[in-house]
Amino acid sequence: DDVERRVAADFEELWTRRNKLVSTLTRLYREQADYLVKHEKSGFQLSLEQKTKLTEEMKTLEDIVSIGVREGHITDIPESFFTEVIKNLQDKCPLIHSILWTLVVTDEESKNKLKTNNVKMKSAFHALCGLLDLRSCRAR
Repeated sequence: DDVERRVAADFEELWTRRNKLVSTLTRLYREQADYLVKHEKSGFQLSLEQKTKLTEEMKTLEDIVSIGVREGHITDIPESFFTEVIKNLQDKCPLIHSILWTLVVTDEESKNKLKTNNVKMKSAFHALCGLLDLRSCRAR
């Protein structure tokens, strides 16, 4: 009789704690969902941290691709330039690499065997360099 009451009391205490935890978890999920909806409606899909990281990586990328062509220090871009940049992009600019990878790489078998993921990444990087050139106030 005494044991049954203790077990029932323990169960009731645990059940109450469980309900509080579930309620807290539900409230946190609801707050996060509300934040995401509000954030999405504002038109900004990136968090402040992501925007800051992307801005930093874009500056790094500009440094990487500034090899002296505009200044006239070199007249030809080395053939291996884009291959080397793509190899280093994941380490130096992981967010940009991830964005490019998400946009252009697929798991599907391509009928065109020459259009490898590496070729796709080089093409995406060329396009990104074009965007950097458009953004530059020094572009002619």
